[in-house]
Amino acid sequence: MPMYKIRCRKCDHKDLQLLSYEELKKLLKKPCPTCSEKELYQHIDSANFVLKGSGWTGNSLLGRG
Repeated sequence: MPMYKIRCRKCDHKDLQLLSYEELKKLLKKPCPTCSEKELYQHIDSANFVLKGSGWTGNSLLGRG
């Protein structure tokens, strides 16, 4: 299951959850645990992993690295 970052638009409450997609849809319909507003959304952030080794850079894929 993927990790989802959840935020409230009103109070900027942040949470990190390990959820299935169906659980995420249900959570986004619930009120914020801090301010009780129904303004939760999925916050999309940069990836938290790094690809190492040969074959992952643009130069390596083109045979120039």
